[in-house]
Amino acid sequence: KMVVRASLNPRMGAPAERVIDYVTERAGMSTKAGAEAGINYRPISGEEARVFWADRVAGRPWSVESVTGSMGGGKTVLLLSLASIYGLQKHVVVMGANQSDLDTLPFVRAEAISYEDGIALMASGLRRHVVVIDDASRFFGHWASGTVDARVLHNTLTVGVRKTDSHVLWALQDSGLLEKHASGITTVSWSKPPLMGYVDVDRGAHLKRSRRADRAFRMLPPDEWVKHAWVEESGAIGSFMGMVPIPLPRGWTERMSRSM
Repeated sequence: KMVVRASLNPRMGAPAERVIDYVTERAGMSTKAGAEAGINYRPISGEEARVFWADRVAGRPWSVESVTGSMGGGKTVLLLSLASIYGLQKHVVVMGANQSDLDTLPFVRAEAISYEDGIALMASGLRRHVVVIDDASRFFGHWASGTVDARVLHNTLTVGVRKTDSHVLWALQDSGLLEKHASGITTVSWSKPPLMGYVDVDRGAHLKRSRRADRAFRMLPPDEWVKHAWVEESGAIGSFMGMVPIPLPRGWTERMSRSM
């Protein structure tokens, strides 16, 4: 793989990297990332999956979590599943939601607030909050508008969530926004297919994560994709990397999927 890369271009783009990954896998050669980290791309299941949700997820005292993927990939249900876990003893607010929609959810008590009010809350200081941002592109749009000092929001995400045992959960399709506004802030990354932001411009942290997730999803049949997510965590309770099943929250229905 190194010889092929050098013969083409040391800075070759993601499409060429993916072709080389495919060829080396078919030839029985492990990729550099897999060889170095011993990554298990197979989804966890059974007791291992139960422990992941009951101990690791429920045990996070604070977090900044991103969910990337295209529309219809299950981002919203994953956000609300996480909120229902963290919200057992914390106050859940959902930016941009309708209160009438949230009131129909049997598994979480949540308050709908506007993006403006949500950003003002984050700027003034969280207090054991769970902040759900289902459309992070709008959130980052307000961030970039200058209505609130970006340094204050950055401090909230890097320091405030930890000091106040809070959680910020956001979903978005364009992962490039993370690199622009929140690089290095996210403590847990959930990747859903099709993977967005896999662009031929930079071989940065997200690009490498997308390549790992892409490889893991190729081991599953497409009809199983929506039921799983690739997770990479480096936060309050240590590190984790792997493919995990996403259990539906209690009482979740297809009607809720359409309304949310």
